Amino acid sequence: MASSWGMETWPSTALFQCARGPADAGHPIAPRDGICQALRPSRLCQSAPDQEPSGQRGNYQDYVRIKLPISPLITVCILMSTAISKKQKIRFLLGIFDENDNRAFEEEEFVEMLLALFCGMGAMFNMLNLKDAMPSKQRMEALARRLFGRIIDFYRDKTGDCFLDESMPFTVIEDWLLGQNSDALNAPFALFIYRYSAPGEEEDPELFEDEDRKFRLSHTAPVVPPLETAASLDATFLNRNEVVVAHKLFNHCLSTGGFGMSHSEAEAVVGPVDQNLWIDKLHRALDATEDERGVSRTTFTSFLKRICPKASGRHLRMFHSWIKEYEHLEGLQQE
Repeated sequence: MASSWGMETWPSTALFQCARGPADAGHPIAPRDGICQALRPSRLCQSAPDQEPSGQRGNYQDYVRIKLPISPLITVCILMSTAISKKQKIRFLLGIFDENDNRAFEEEEFVEMLLALFCGMGAMFNMLNLKDAMPSKQRMEALARRLFGRIIDFYRDKTGDCFLDESMPFTVIEDWLLGQNSDALNAPFALFIYRYSAPGEEEDPELFEDEDRKFRLSHTAPVVPPLETAASLDATFLNRNEVVVAHKLFNHCLSTGGFGMSHSEAEAVVGPVDQNLWIDKLHRALDATEDERGVSRTTFTSFLKRICPKASGRHLRMFHSWIKEYEHLEGLQQE
């Protein structure tokens, strides 16, 4: 597998530690360090020492060791991670089993993924060591095939479209795993993913990213490393309130036909304006826009580029999204 995660060739199985029972289900799985390179991704689901529950730090005597195939190991470690957003977890998971890199799942790929997920979850809850605690492979495979058919049926009933080659695009499977349709049978998967998602990671970190730069895995060739996520987007640019202020000033200037104004005039339009924001960004952008009048088309996007010259397309899409959210909230308040 080639990917920006730098994964190496793995053995067919790896040693793995799991909690003794459901009572320990919320505790992090503790892999043995140094067993093999395949265990590196399992560190994703370990809490930082200062975040572990009191009395649990470094206390692993309640865990048991089992042998677990690599696919279930990676699957459950990714889904248990609190360092990755839900969307990226699922994209990573789907990429592992998308062996032909067509960004869609045939039935066999879907079945393989669910079997790995069932096995990984069974290991996590220590059900693999309990007699008759897990269904047989044949029953799990039959369930996976049934679920594949249900997803196709739900999609057809909702959109009226059919998949001609009986393969499902990733977006359809993502929605199903996240519980974003009316199929009750996806609830266990959606709840499991939600249970191990970090607070504040509900949104897609790559929502404003260009499609060809979004995170993905490849089985055929190296891929471009993903850019930094949304958490770092506002580090040197504008925050939500500043974008709203800039938008109000832009609309006012557009309506009056001129972009030249003083700090006091700006405050008369939008209320208090931070002096640093005015001196470092807004004043310069307004002057530059005034100088360019009649030379080039004046748009809010071009105004934002003058405020933040280093802003990329995803930054600008994020700023526009914030404006839409603000206008939506204003509309709700007026109702």
